[in-house]
Amino acid sequence: MKLLLAILLLAFFNLAHSALKPADGFWRSTDDPDIGSGFVLLTQGDITLLSVYTYSAEGQPKWYIAAGQVDENGLFSAELRENMNGSYILSENPQSAEFSADFRQLEIYFEGSETARFSIDGSENKSMQPLTFGHAFWPTEHHNLYDGSSYSVPDPVGNWAFGQLTGQESFILSLAADASTSEGVFIQRTYTSTHGSSAGWVLSCPYQFLPNTLPAAQSFCVLDRSVDELPSLKVDFAELGNEAMVLKTDQDDNPFLGKRINYGNTLKPSDGHWRAEDDPEVGSGLVMTTQGDITVVVIYSYDEQGLPSWEIASGSFDASGLFQTTLRSASGGSPIESDSKVTAAFTAVEKSLTIQLLGTELATFSIDGSAPKHIQTINFGRPSLKTENYQVAGTDYEFPSPQGRWLFYTRGNELSSAMNLDLTSEASDFGPGVLQFEGVFNTSGGYLTPYGVRLICQLAFDGSSRDFCGGAYLGGDYMQSLHAKYSNFGHKKITLTSGEEPFPNEENHYYELIRLD
Repeated sequence: MKLLLAILLLAFFNLAHSALKPADGFWRSTDDPDIGSGFVLLTQGDITLLSVYTYSAEGQPKWYIAAGQVDENGLFSAELRENMNGSYILSENPQSAEFSADFRQLEIYFEGSETARFSIDGSENKSMQPLTFGHAFWPTEHHNLYDGSSYSVPDPVGNWAFGQLTGQESFILSLAADASTSEGVFIQRTYTSTHGSSAGWVLSCPYQFLPNTLPAAQSFCVLDRSVDELPSLKVDFAELGNEAMVLKTDQDDNPFLGKRINYGNTLKPSDGHWRAEDDPEVGSGLVMTTQGDITVVVIYSYDEQGLPSWEIASGSFDASGLFQTTLRSASGGSPIESDSKVTAAFTAVEKSLTIQLLGTELATFSIDGSAPKHIQTINFGRPSLKTENYQVAGTDYEFPSPQGRWLFYTRGNELSSAMNLDLTSEASDFGPGVLQFEGVFNTSGGYLTPYGVRLICQLAFDGSSRDFCGGAYLGGDYMQSLHAKYSNFGHKKITLTSGEEPFPNEENHYYELIRLD
């Protein structure tokens, strides 16, 4: 779906900043049945785009969309809009849908980035948290949701890259699970890091209370860094999620934002909303979210009567970026705010969905062997750039500006560093239509100091049909030329390679920038 007027108004006229950003991805209520409803949340900058996939009172699938900001009290309040008279996503020259004159009022109160409660049109508040489908998880007795149910903690085993939100300090955790131990009046789960930058650091999370003891809840995990004579950090359960966590000192100053990273040579699609090359002003789209090796896809479009409808699929991308799976629809479910929910059932109709990645931000898709259509991630919360040197379906390619706060790390996990990537004045030295962005993360070293990353993007046509931004990683006496293909240039992540191929291999080293702001 193209950029909504409501989002543009928010971007230009409401510049309030919220310290809380809800976790990206699928969310569900604690009373959701096996086949039920859910939310999809995606935040860029201070703008949150939300879609609801649910059912009508008659049990037919339907969806809503909303956009807004989380205020300083953790409240997201927005109008849920429904569309009508739309075309199915595969239609040739699909017509623009219309917004219904009616709308519903949604309110979500976030207690942290991973826990919240919601109400629609004044309905009873329901607890919600992100859906975990690609990682193990376990309930903790030390943190309850609004309805009194235990918080389901995504197991943190795996690799995480951390960067300070304002400083330059960074590190990588490679967490492996230890045996559970007792600490005071509770049993805790512990995880020890084996990464070179954090070897011997231990993350301890309270799990269960010991029998016959007076419960004393501890609603956070502790990262012990005493082996390196560094102060401990803590992460609240409300900030420990499937793909991100926030570590803080006791003073809550200069926190570290951590993102789960997956080593290996398989590129995966960026989480979020995607739209087709021919999508009209008010149209259809896809949502893709990946955890581990599992990707869930929801297609939100319209049925034969032009009414909003949705379909769902799950599977894995292979090493070439190919995704092939069954696309299904469900009916007979309850509205998401219902007090007496019933589970839906999948219909007998099954379709074949094929997605071929051309990068992390660009792909083609087809259903039941239809002609492939290009799809691209939606950028709605960042300034956009457009290059005349790369086109998709005859249109100049748009991509988000990389200015901002980033964490740089090598996929061989030798190093990581936090930095600000800024547009530099030297850009004019390369000629008209060229932008240079540079980030510095160390001010000492060899003759190529300062250490940092440089990106040079040719926007004006120069006859080269170049499909990437050039650049370099500067490491003291060492310089590695880099390519950031436009198809790997996202609002939350930029994938860089040392060769010109979009996918890494043994000769094509792999680096990533992860946005921290």
